[in-house]
Formats: sequence, structure tokens, C-alpha cells
Amino acid sequence: MITRLVKITAFVACTADFVQQPQVADGASQLLLDVLGPAGAHARSAVGVAALALGTPVVVEAIAELATAAGSVRTAAGRPPEATRPFP
Repeated sequence: MITRLVKITAFVACTADFVQQPQVADGASQLLLDVLGPAGAHARSAVGVAALALGTPVVVEAIAELATAAGSVRTAAGRPPEATRPFP
């Protein structure tokens, strides 16, 4: 079970003059909030790229905190949450 969505990064295939990557990422952010409720609140980055694999227009990468069966919390990478926090 996802206990908290930590961060998403949206990669948007676009031309150099396109500057609306954040608006493209808004759709992913809103969907995650709609599905996960308060646990879906997250930090976000949106990045424009020249191309993505197989001609995909948008790729969304997510880092989430997960609850294990024993009730402890782990990140999707399997590390305890404090191991994923940025330096102060």
C-alpha cells in the first residue's frame, strides 16, 4: 500500500521552443491526487527532452513510500524513508 507519494518527475518529449512541461505534468499530478487522496500530495519536476523510448510522448517516474505487511514504512527502493530525504 502506498502511504505517501514522495516525488514525481515528468519527462515530456518536445521541441526546444515548447515551455509548457509543467502544464503537461499537471495531468499526472491531478490523477495521482484523485486516486491516492492526501497520500498523493508530492513534490514534482517536469523536464523537456528531445525524444523518449518508442516514441512515447510522456514518461512519469514516481518515488513512493510503501507500507509493508508488518506495518513498517519503506520507500519503493526498499530503503527506510529517512534514507531518501535530501540533505538539509
